[in-house]
Amino acid sequence: MASAAAIVRAVDADRPPLRLLLGSGAYQLASSHLDAMRENIEPWKDLTVSADFPQE
Repeated sequence: MASAAAIVRAVDADRPPLRLLLGSGAYQLASSHLDAMRENIEPWKDLTVSADFPQE
């Protein structure tokens, strides 16, 4: 599928994507970035959520 056709399909979707990656290279780069981010933040999850503002 050509990039233009992929963009039209995404725009016409009931729930269009906030970000549209075009091509396998873009997908792999974004996926690697997300994996690295998750690897970095997950060990700090308990500390992160402990900083929530108290709910009344």
